Amino acid sequence: MRSRQIHRKSLRAVAAGVAALAVVGAVSPSLAQTPPKAITWKLQSTWPQANLLQGSPQSIAKAVDEMSGGRLKIDVAPAGQIVPAFEVLDATHKSVIDAAHSWPGYWTGKNTAAGLFGVPPGGPFGLGRDEFQSWMFAGGGLDLYARIVAEKMQESLGQPMIIENRSGASGMIGADAVAKAAP
Repeated sequence: MRSRQIHRKSLRAVAAGVAALAVVGAVSPSLAQTPPKAITWKLQSTWPQANLLQGSPQSIAKAVDEMSGGRLKIDVAPAGQIVPAFEVLDATHKSVIDAAHSWPGYWTGKNTAAGLFGVPPGGPFGLGRDEFQSWMFAGGGLDLYARIVAEKMQESLGQPMIIENRSGASGMIGADAVAKAAP
């Protein structure tokens, strides 16, 4: 008699578990199939639509869309569609657009050192491609660039920015450190 009661209680527990799993199974597919809301950024470049350089932000937008599974979309606008071409930096700062694709040489009015990052620094008799790459990746150029950008970000965000350069492996060492860092 006692074993039948235990057996019935066990059957009830199993039946309750199966019922719970059935409910979870019925609800889960609908939850799993609800895609997260896509985020769309407005990006404007300083390049006209017909310029070959306009293909670069378009390629970036396509890659971001694919890598994010469609969760982040970037609408790419050519020069002048939203703001005048040379105002994209200010427009990004004022949140008129979410991102910009430009050339650092256009930013010399904001920071005179920005001209160092527009090729070729020093004009036609300045650094060549290989020398420029050497300066950027081994001579402190990226550090200077990061510090210029960080200064402007501090002003915009009202909080300190910490620059810690970790060179090597084409930036993968630094990227790995950021990915593993605590929020």
